[in-house]
Amino acid sequence: MNLCTVVMVSRRAGPMLVAAVKSVLRQKQLAELVIIDGGNPPDMLARLQQIALNEQRLRIVTGLGSVEFARGCNLGSKEATGDYLVFMSPDCLLPPDALK
Repeated sequence: MNLCTVVMVSRRAGPMLVAAVKSVLRQKQLAELVIIDGGNPPDMLARLQQIALNEQRLRIVTGLGSVEFARGCNLGSKEATGDYLVFMSPDCLLPPDALK
């Protein structure tokens, strides 16, 4: 089975970000979700880190300052280990088996 790396660049995405992350983590063909933190508020970053404690497929890359989408996608692709790359906006929700 081929697995996908989802790269999500997030900068002040708001509460929709958590729903987007959960929709990705429910995917059966997910190798990993790489979130490039482009300047989320501290409380949102803390929520993401809390999710990552229990989900080894979630990686958060921080400390990059303000990162725009294209640069963030390039940075995330360098972290990827999956067979395929999916670049996703943090305001999208994946339906079940979307990566299939």
